[in-house]
Amino acid sequence: MAHRFRYHNAKHSSRQKRDDEKSPKSQWLQSAAFREVHQANQLRLQLALEGMESKIHSLDGWNRVLLGPYKNSSDARRDFQKLKKIGINTCISVNDRG
Repeated sequence: MAHRFRYHNAKHSSRQKRDDEKSPKSQWLQSAAFREVHQANQLRLQLALEGMESKIHSLDGWNRVLLGPYKNSSDARRDFQKLKKIGINTCISVNDRG
């Protein structure tokens, strides 16, 4: 089961929240999740050496290595195939709106 998460900004007004709800969801690929941030950084470095940009999202003691956001599913599939070629087969698709 894919875990969903949201980025939270306490300064959002109720109008901004309504506007955000109308906006499309952003799609991300989660290539891995680690308890130790140094492990996430190692994977992030490996991905950078392969020409892939990623970021680390830390929440609830987990450090998730994410690629994206993607404008469409074909772009996400392209990077998913790149990940498989370098031996990362545990990738899941997530979005930032749950």
